Amino acid sequence: MYLPNRPESLFSSSLQRSGQAADKLVDYMKTADTSASETYNGTVALQSSGVSLDATIKGEGDQENAKLTMDANVAGQKFTADMVMVDAAQSDMPDMYMKVGGVKSMLEEAGGAQLAALDGQWIGIDHTLLDSYLNMQEEQLGTNSSMPTTPTNEQLKDALTKMQAVNKQYLFSGDKDKAVVTYKKYVGKETKNGRDVKHYTAGYDKAHFKAYVEAVAKALDESKLNDWAKQQDGGKKISEMLNVSELTSSIDKMKADDTFDMYVDVKTKLVQSLVFTMKEDKTRR
Repeated sequence: MYLPNRPESLFSSSLQRSGQAADKLVDYMKTADTSASETYNGTVALQSSGVSLDATIKGEGDQENAKLTMDANVAGQKFTADMVMVDAAQSDMPDMYMKVGGVKSMLEEAGGAQLAALDGQWIGIDHTLLDSYLNMQEEQLGTNSSMPTTPTNEQLKDALTKMQAVNKQYLFSGDKDKAVVTYKKYVGKETKNGRDVKHYTAGYDKAHFKAYVEAVAKALDESKLNDWAKQQDGGKKISEMLNVSELTSSIDKMKADDTFDMYVDVKTKLVQSLVFTMKEDKTRR
């Protein structure tokens, strides 16, 4: 006898399969050659009652040298930005060069003709200026200037691995005793971003959400990234920097009936996208 998949079963299995896919990404990042040059190509868009913007970002670089270009449109005003970072052999900080175009009128309003003259001009920031600024910060915080100012790849990878273990327990989970995301109803089959998807209305479990935040904080405190964190802000652990108690309190104030839209790719059985609608202005994000 053939029994078709129930919508709730696919909902749960898509979360678990997405967790397995995230495992593969983490494994790749742990073994990837971080010294190799990489290219970047992305877009961002936001529309709401208060602001509308979109931008494209392109670039390439490695751990020592990089260049980045952005074309943006914010509330009808178009501008471009270019940034180049060049390795300075005698310093951990690079030399930086920046150029912004299309903002002449904005600069005139901010400071007159002198600032407006910077539109479309390259501005150089020498590594010695960055070194001086960081040294001043370290003196104010009472940290040792020989300590690293950015986390190492090993620290980041360790934190990512520990976070993913927590994510699989709570976010990418069908375990009703731990799952943050909960099934509400099946809306139907649709097409989204050129793919056939199953559309669901999803919610969340407040108690599990709080447990997830606390588990993430604990995992980060136990990671190698915490060694870096304690050097940055008066010896605080990551959980203290994140102010976990305030985060969990904010979860308590969330409405238990809040929902969002979840789309599952019919072919891959992976979560394709999540859409949250702001009730105040009906803006979908």
